[in-house]
Amino acid sequence: MDDDLNTAEALAAVFEYVRDTNSAMDSGEFRASNVDSATTFLARFDSIFDILKPRSKQAGCQMWKFETLIAERASAKKNT
Repeated sequence: MDDDLNTAEALAAVFEYVRDTNSAMDSGEFRASNVDSATTFLARFDSIFDILKPRSKQAGCQMWKFETLIAERASAKKNT
């Protein structure tokens, strides 16, 4: 880990790749022969960054927690 991974640049490159891939799919330019290389690329990326795998609902964000915190904050602001 002595080397800089340049995470921001890697994420930007993957974001651009996904955007371009989505555009190609929308326009009908993405071919079935591209699927294997695309999934291999994204799997390799995810093996390093571990951000693409779906999480269980329990592990994900729960809106009621945010709503509770927002209500508590609003109440505290009103009482000060």
